Amino acid sequence: MPTNTDVVMLSDPHFDPFYDPAKLSELRRAPVTEWSAILSKPDSATRVGTFSELQRACGVRGTDSPWPLVLTAIREAKQTQPTPLFVIVSGDLLAHGFHCKFRQFEPSATPVETSAFAAKAVSFLTQQVRSVFPSVPIYFALGNNDSSCADYHETPDSAFLKSAAASFAATIPDPEARASLSASFPRLGDYSVMLPGAMHNTRLIVLQDIFQSSYYKRCSEEPDPAAAAEQIEWLRKQLTDVRESGQQAWVMAHIPPGIDVYTTYHRYLFAPGEACNVKQPQTFLSSGALGDTIAEFGDVVGLAIFAHSHMDEIKLLHGPGDIAVPAKLVPSISPINATIRRLWSRRSHRKRRRSKIMRSTQPRTARASAGIVSIATRRSTTCRTSPRTLSNS
Repeated sequence: MPTNTDVVMLSDPHFDPFYDPAKLSELRRAPVTEWSAILSKPDSATRVGTFSELQRACGVRGTDSPWPLVLTAIREAKQTQPTPLFVIVSGDLLAHGFHCKFRQFEPSATPVETSAFAAKAVSFLTQQVRSVFPSVPIYFALGNNDSSCADYHETPDSAFLKSAAASFAATIPDPEARASLSASFPRLGDYSVMLPGAMHNTRLIVLQDIFQSSYYKRCSEEPDPAAAAEQIEWLRKQLTDVRESGQQAWVMAHIPPGIDVYTTYHRYLFAPGEACNVKQPQTFLSSGALGDTIAEFGDVVGLAIFAHSHMDEIKLLHGPGDIAVPAKLVPSISPINATIRRLWSRRSHRKRRRSKIMRSTQPRTARASAGIVSIATRRSTTCRTSPRTLSNS
């Protein structure tokens, strides 16, 4: 019989410390240990009007997560699964338009000050997740909104990446895993660690994959294709080591490979007749390098974890022969385009896997977007899911 254990998957909290702009000055002055008390105070009398102006000025569509919503989601995840083997948070920790909002209120702020406030918000969020799940490892990835300077922008070896490395390392109890993260993360936001307990022979490989996006630029607004190539080379080395060591791997990043259906559709919003004749659909990433590399190592990659779309989805990354890597897209905590789901999967590893995704008619039972994943350690693979439906693409 397989041995099952549970994992909590969260993503896209899009924490917005600007939800009540009157609190910004106090947040800037205070240490992160005081942020929860500040953000939990009653809304100011000017909140609605000032926040609406801020949203318009930065072109933000929809309202992201104020702190009480983020905290409720994390606590409900804990209530749903009090003792997971570990927790993952697959990116986009910060609100849409984060850097624009900061500059609207602090127009004289330097790039260093802007980056420092973003890093401070990341530190606060990681500490709060840690306070809810104090005794288990928590593995974070960065998303396209988690940056020194702007959406889809980052500079390798930035101060923001160094700060995020320290914040993320503090959520991993194992000293060897912390050291591994601290050594590699500051360069491009990537790290590789061994998972605990029943998954002790499985390596979690985490990437900050904005470098793979066609929108990516350095904070100086210069393109940098070398960063994408360097990252894929690093990933290939990690997966080669996994294969040669007889291990298994999970790969986690924020932006998934494949077609960006939302953007592609909106290209044809006013010409729906052309939508069925799309020759070049918009893809999430600038090339197939990330997905192709993961699929190439489908004999050792048991699961790929992404997010970004805010939707609950399952995809398959097809590799050589009949091998396909299941890719789970974790739904968002942010209410923008959100779908709330619970996920269970029973799985383990064998050299040539076939993945089976089955729909369930069980009702939705979780208000927070917490994926609860049951992992079977025997050498076989099956999956079962429990929301109303899953999107298969």
